[in-house]
Amino acid sequence: MGGKGSKPIRKTAGEPHRGVLVHTLKEHKDHVLCVRFSPDGRYIASGSADKTLAIWETHNMKLLQHIKGHKAEVNAISFSPDSTMLLTCGRDSKVALWNVRKGDKIYATHLYQFGPFMSCSFSLDSSKLFATSSERGCITLWDMSEQKVKKRFLEGHSNEVFQVSFSPDNIHLASCGNDKRIILWNRTSGKIVEKLKDKYSPIFAFCYNDNGTMIAAVVEGERVKIWSTITNEIVFVLEGHHTSPVSSCSFSPDGSMLATVSGDKTYALWDVSDPHAPPVYHARGHEGWVQTVAFSPDGIYLATGGNDHLINALMV
Repeated sequence: MGGKGSKPIRKTAGEPHRGVLVHTLKEHKDHVLCVRFSPDGRYIASGSADKTLAIWETHNMKLLQHIKGHKAEVNAISFSPDSTMLLTCGRDSKVALWNVRKGDKIYATHLYQFGPFMSCSFSLDSSKLFATSSERGCITLWDMSEQKVKKRFLEGHSNEVFQVSFSPDNIHLASCGNDKRIILWNRTSGKIVEKLKDKYSPIFAFCYNDNGTMIAAVVEGERVKIWSTITNEIVFVLEGHHTSPVSSCSFSPDGSMLATVSGDKTYALWDVSDPHAPPVYHARGHEGWVQTVAFSPDGIYLATGGNDHLINALMV
């Protein structure tokens, strides 16, 4: 497969392959809200405002599944560690598990009392444990190791919880919300371990680096703030290059690069070892707001999804 590159705003010399558009996926009929690669790299999945989820095989970009699994927007997706299941959650207050190869529904439930689900995340060491967060501020830990699904509720945020994610060492669950905080929870006890607070802005999204020592957080003002999980302090801020709010961020698998996407229709790649430098690559990738970004497990490709209904796979 090959393709033409997106037009760069800024490009580092000596990287001729960077930004080459490998493939564009056009299955959705509305905004693409989330995109993820499977841990084994064999699949790429997406969720959309068109109420569907889609799964492609990465070796040939052939559509494997296109499922109308929700009655409202699919806000978040997460692959199981063994890449056999896809977890989805949406504005219809539904959580569902799907068989990746067959497209069959494994489990589904609604929790209307907690409002629309905004995020979901599989535990990195278990295909039986996952977490969700909701618009009404509820974080739920789900344990499917026995026949009866066990649910445990964590209370710490005062309103919307935009995202949940397990730490790379799988000891903590992290969450961020409209109350300007990232909360780190002990996964086992459910107790709060640490609170990282921004004085000025809600925290809309975040991601861990490879060893869990840094968290990149999307805040207001076209900025991404980087926290150290060792000192619990902000160590640097990436700003001044996006001209609209940042939507999402993703660390490369080795932790050396951070990708950001924005309402300005662009994506940017940052070298986190030189945080005061401009992006090493910055290009327009969509014809509308770019909502989501994810690195492939090998760090070679980047997937972005946007309001133009498209998913772009690019070389990094």
